[in-house]
Amino acid sequence: MGEESYTAKANETIYFHASDRHQIVNQTTEKAVLILVATESYL
Repeated sequence: MGEESYTAKANETIYFHASDRHQIVNQTTEKAVLILVATESYL
């Protein structure tokens, strides 16, 4: 997010403000599952 790069492992959680510049990428050839939760303050 922003200028930083984060790698999430299985069962980890990442929280960020949606207004921050971000991009979600699966950097493997394996299937990935993403569960996205948007809070009321974002909606």
